[in-house]
Amino acid sequence: MGANCGLIGDGCGGVIDCGTCPVGRACGSTGVPNQCGLGQVMCPGGGTTSLSGTAYLPTPPQFGPPDPLYGARVYVPGAPLPPFQPGVSCDRCDAAASGNPIVSTLTDVHGAFRLDNVPVGPDIPLVVQIGRWRRRVVIPMVNECQDNEVPANLLRLPRNQTEGDIPHIAMVTGDVDPLECVLRKIGIEDAEFTDPAGNGRVHFYLNNGATAGPGTLDQSDLWSEPGRLDQYDIVIEACEGGQTPRRPAELMALVDFTSRGGRFFATHWNFVWLDAIDPFRGTAMWASQMQHDTFPEPDPLPAMIDTSFPKGMALAEWLAAVGALTGPSRIDIFNPRHDVNATQGPGRRWIYTPMPSAVQHYTFNTPVSAAEDQQCGRVVFSSFHVTASTPGTFPHTGGMAFPRECATAPLTPQEKVIVFMLFDAASCITPDIPPGCVPRTCAQAGANCGPIGDGCGNIVECGACTAPDTCGGAGQANVCGHIG
Repeated sequence: MGANCGLIGDGCGGVIDCGTCPVGRACGSTGVPNQCGLGQVMCPGGGTTSLSGTAYLPTPPQFGPPDPLYGARVYVPGAPLPPFQPGVSCDRCDAAASGNPIVSTLTDVHGAFRLDNVPVGPDIPLVVQIGRWRRRVVIPMVNECQDNEVPANLLRLPRNQTEGDIPHIAMVTGDVDPLECVLRKIGIEDAEFTDPAGNGRVHFYLNNGATAGPGTLDQSDLWSEPGRLDQYDIVIEACEGGQTPRRPAELMALVDFTSRGGRFFATHWNFVWLDAIDPFRGTAMWASQMQHDTFPEPDPLPAMIDTSFPKGMALAEWLAAVGALTGPSRIDIFNPRHDVNATQGPGRRWIYTPMPSAVQHYTFNTPVSAAEDQQCGRVVFSSFHVTASTPGTFPHTGGMAFPRECATAPLTPQEKVIVFMLFDAASCITPDIPPGCVPRTCAQAGANCGPIGDGCGNIVECGACTAPDTCGGAGQANVCGHIG
């Protein structure tokens, strides 16, 4: 009968004692009667057994120290992890996590977490997961009724398929925007970048950028061959340096892909995927052709993080934690472009510039017309290129064989924005402003002047300053002060 603990009937009116579980295991704790599973204990005096630590990107040493991982689910599974079903799917945050979690939590903007009331004993499994990035490790020993710090080397995401799960990504390469190099800096190993016939988790499709070898298919094969698009979780379209109109069938394929749960990440000239078809065109007010071609001045352009909603606040706090900001909620954008004047409808602004007025980064969930609790996919658009660090310059990577086009250097502040948004795109889907959001007050934000976002999509006015003080005059945003 498969029983290894507790009492069972023998089928003839008697009772059999199948024994007790080892230390740290409990009979029936996984939900299967008479099976030993992970066990929790009651601690005296209201104490608890906990696991704590910091989760990180899987960044290898040659790219500098790893940044913390925000918004990852960390949990102790009570059952084996089922494999992800291949292909595009609807992955929502309100769905049950895999592996029947016993205890679960999310990492904060510093990557930190604490799990209370965890099972005790040897060989306790622990999972770090964000969307379809998932790594399962084993904690050699969890001592009861105390905090157990998890070593940092166990708390990064996988770099290859032998270490865990990585989303299946279609990378459409562009001559002036080697986004594939950002994936490499995140920590995906080179062997995982292959042509579409290979076994890697990142498949190259050629627009006019780098290749993964002679077997790299043209990007038209991704969008036109039946069933090919549906094998991927995420499609990334890097800027090719010019405007290439898309055929109606290709545009419709993108709408269908994202409606079923696919994620789409595009930069600069790839606005052609969004402004040419309903319902995507209604998510933003698009700029004129002349604006697309023109650098906003100055370069670099000081841009603001929109902190009026929870994820925007998290982006600003995470960028501050990783040293990417140049001021309160401000980041310098090199080689920006003016593709979006403003967002509208379900479009959510993340980064913007007040002068000239433009949106540098925005998102929306799909299907666009569906209720929030029925949306499955996500679209991310960025007006700026990710690797530029000198005004007015671009790399040209056309025809290069990966990874020759990639610099061995740490992530730039601009690239860190893209990293955050790539993981946001890969995550399970939830509304950007969750139901029941509690707005913050000026006092809670430490503000006594000027407008602030309340974290729930609205702006709160925190008042004016008395001369000689000005709002932010001492260098702290939304605080009255002056220098001297």
